This record gives sequence, structure tokens and C-alpha cells, in this order.
Amino acid sequence: MRYRWIVLIGLLVGIVVILAAAPKGQAISELQRGMSDAATSTPVGIGCYENTDPSIVYTGSWTTSSSSYASGGSFIRSRSAGATACLTFEGSDVHWYTLTYSSRGHANIYVDGSLVDTVNNYSATLQWQVVREYFVPLGSHTFCIEVVGDGFIDVDKICATGPTPTPTGVVTSTPTPTSTPMPTHTPTITPTSIGTPTATHTPTITPTPSNTPTSTQTPIATPTNTPTPTTTQTPGPTPVPIGCYENTDPSIVYTGSWSTSSSSYASGGSFTRSNSAGATACLTFEGSDVHWYTLTYPSRGHANVYLDGSLVDTVNNYSAILHWQVVREYFVPLGSHTFCIEVVGDGFIDVDKICATGPTPTPTGAPTNTPTVTPTPTNTPTPTDTPTSTPTPTATIVWIAPPEKTVYLNAETFTIDVAIFNVVDLGAFQFTLVFSPTIVHVATAEVSSFLGSTGRNVSPLGPHINNEAGTVTFGALSFGKPAGPDGSGVLATVSLLPQAVGESELRLQNVQVLNTVPEGIPVGLQHGHVTVVAQHFHQPHAEFTPDSRDFHARNSQAVLH
Repeated sequence: MRYRWIVLIGLLVGIVVILAAAPKGQAISELQRGMSDAATSTPVGIGCYENTDPSIVYTGSWTTSSSSYASGGSFIRSRSAGATACLTFEGSDVHWYTLTYSSRGHANIYVDGSLVDTVNNYSATLQWQVVREYFVPLGSHTFCIEVVGDGFIDVDKICATGPTPTPTGVVTSTPTPTSTPMPTHTPTITPTSIGTPTATHTPTITPTPSNTPTSTQTPIATPTNTPTPTTTQTPGPTPVPIGCYENTDPSIVYTGSWSTSSSSYASGGSFTRSNSAGATACLTFEGSDVHWYTLTYPSRGHANVYLDGSLVDTVNNYSAILHWQVVREYFVPLGSHTFCIEVVGDGFIDVDKICATGPTPTPTGAPTNTPTVTPTPTNTPTPTDTPTSTPTPTATIVWIAPPEKTVYLNAETFTIDVAIFNVVDLGAFQFTLVFSPTIVHVATAEVSSFLGSTGRNVSPLGPHINNEAGTVTFGALSFGKPAGPDGSGVLATVSLLPQAVGESELRLQNVQVLNTVPEGIPVGLQHGHVTVVAQHFHQPHAEFTPDSRDFHARNSQAVLH
């Protein structure tokens, strides 16, 4: 009997030990399950596979989000420790397209079950389509990304490459890089999904002139092709509308010595580069912000960035590893502007494409024709609600400016504007702004000067702030003999307080805009987004200072541990 008790106690102790050890091995079993599921599938051929492609096998919790800056218009992310994304492929190397940001963390990289890398996707600024490249012997392999759990990890797409010329599966083929001279004809402009608003005025702006020195091109490790000098173009005064303009588009005016090279990783399949001091690339556009897509690498250097002739930034494009389609973003008042990139000459500077953005003529919400403006506090809405009706396109847009904003948690307050684009005879407005109350609170809302800019008297309606529900309803009426203002301007400025690290949509609802009759004006809506990040010891935009090459190099080298 005593012996039986000893055996029973021993079994119980063994069960307790097994149960105590189970959580420790949970992430490993998740990885093993993901690798097993991927390995049992047929290896895909050479090509690129978007995050939604069924060839990529996910385990754990992942969420898909939309963005025009992501390949294919979306990306998938997770911060669940042990979650995996795996692809089994035939090839000789694999490229994982991801993004880096202050809310991103570490990921473990496995090839055929072996840990080959631990990647840190933290960066002080947002960078889209960052490429992580891994070389393997030609054959069948399983590539897995495992989330560590200290921040988000994103899958934009995964590309398998190799010597096989015929891609299979759901692919974007990877051509062999060849040197391509810049065409002199007018190529087709590939606009972004945000459309093309009607410009309110078209001033003539001349880009800042610069000298045109001639320099000797220096070969670099990537890509390996012979550059072909391009022809210097004559600046054109007409601003281009909202959209994306590839490096070969004649709307981008080059001075000095530039060369065009081909790469399947560049937007549109090519990029233009120069290391000639004083060489410039300029785009005159209509919009409220501009995105320069470039690349960073050890052979890259500094560039001066000008807006309307004024120096606004000095960018350092050096990095220890190759990053494609790195985005540099600059906000400007809505209108016509000239954006110029000037090569400093201490390394190559690249133009992949330049995108002009702003409020869009294609609304994302439903137009409202209600002629009576009455402030009505809104009950608890969900910030991620999607309008159920199909809007009618209109030239008048109410939008959040800027559409994207990042703030530190310890910031006292920050502001966003509720702006209007292309309105006629504005007489009154009202809106409800919906936000996540766990991430931000609203402190105040104030009427801006645009509504009363023609001499009409202005009377605010509200604000009615409900930080428990996550809403603020605000508006204003105007009265008097003058007509209401025409054009574009700011309706109201909203002050917010960060509450916690995270992301919140800034969604406009119940928007009403009236003229002075009063009659309802149909409007489209463009929502916003705010990200609250913890204060970090890195100084924001430190890599943009001319003397920060060593600082940026140390941090770039720490990207892969």
C-alpha cells in the first residue's frame, strides 16, 4: 500500500512538472505547427506573394490593415508572441517586405527549421516596404517569421527569387536587372487610389536653380549595372495633380547628372540616382503633402530637401543594409508647391517615385444634404465603423489634416485640423469626430478663421465632448450680408491629449455643411489616424541631420542582431 502511494505521488509530481513546462514551449509548438503546415504544402515557384496569398501560412493572431503605401494595398500584422508566417518555396533567396516604426518590435527568422536571424523592426520614423533578404542554396525551403511579442511585426509580401526564368504561382515576376536609359516620351502616370482633386489656383513656381557639375559615377555593390546618363529637362511651371509620379515621369524635372537603373524591387521597375553635388530633382504639384520614395544603403549619402525654395530638411540615406522604397514625408499647406531634392555629393541619392497627396475628390463617407444644423451629441460609436451607403462623387471634401499623425505619450496636447476643400459660399458646418478613448481624449475644439474670413459673424455650436464614448460634436453658424468664403481652409482645430500607447482612427461622422441660403452642400469625407508612441531615447529625425552619419550608422547596424 505504501509503495502505491509513492508511485501515485510520483505521477502527480510528473504531471505538475509537465503542466508547468507547457507554457514555456507554447511558442515553439506554434512555430512547429506553422512550419509543418507550410512544409506539407507544395513549394511555390519564383515570384512575389502578397500577405493575403494562401501560400503564406499563418498561425496565431494576425490582423489585416489597408494602406496605399503597402504592396498590393494591404499588410498583415501581429504582436502575439509565437505567431508565425511561413512560406515554402523553390528558389535561391527570399525577400520579406515589412515596415519599420516606433511601435514595431523583434522577430525571429527561421529557414528550414533553423534560426538564422533576429530582426529588430523598430525605427523612429515610418518606413514602408523595408526588405529583409536571405540567401539559401537553390532548392525547396521553408521560410518562417516568428513574432517575439515586444511590438508589432508586419508582412507586406514575401518574394522568392532564383535563376528559374519562368515564375509560377501568384506572382510578380522578378526580371533580371538591366540598365535602362530615361525615356524622353511621356509615360503613363500611375496615380494612387486617393484620386485627383480640382486645383483651386495654379501659380507659377520656379524650382530653386542649382549648378550642374559633372562627376564620375562610382560603382556600388547593389544593384550591379552600368548607369546611363539622362538628359537634363526644362522645368515645367504647371503643377501636377494628386497622384504618384515614377522616376521616369517628365513631371519630375532633373538638373545635373543622373542615371537610371532597373530593379524589380523599385516602384515601376526602375530608379534614378546621382552622386553629383548640386544635381536636383523637382516636382511642382497641387496638394497638402508629398512623399519621396528612395532607398538607403552604405553607398548612399545626404540630400537637401527644399519646398518652394526654402531648405526644410537634410536627409541622410546611409544605412548598413539595403532598404527599398523608404518614404520621406513632408506636409505643406494645401495648394501649389515645388518640392526639390538636391544631392550633397557624399554618396548616391535615389528617386524611386514622388507622390503628391491631399484631400480626395472621391469621398469615403456618405454625403449629407440636411439643411438644418443642430448640435446633437452622438451615442457611443465604434471608430472602425464603415459607411454602409455608396457616396456620390463630389468636389467638396471635409478631411482630417494631417491624415496621419504620430505623437509621444508624454506630450501635453497635440492638435489636428478639420479642413474643407473646394467649397462655395460656406455658411455653416457641424461634425462628430470619433476616436478611441483609451488612446486619446479631446481637450477643446475651436472655430478657425476661415468661416468668418469674408466678414460674416460666427457663432460656435459646442463643443460637446464625451471622452468616455470617444466623441466630440462641434460646429459653427455664420450670419451677415457678405457671401460665405469659397475655396479651401480649416473649419476647426481640435486639441487632444494622449492617454496610452496605441493607435486610434479619427473618423468623421454626421458631417453637415451649408451655404448661406441655407442649403445643404454634399461632401465627401477623408478620415485620419493617430499613433501614440512611448518616449524613446532616440531623437526623432536624428538621421536627417547632416552630422549624424555615425549616429545613424550605429543604429542601422543594430537593426539585425
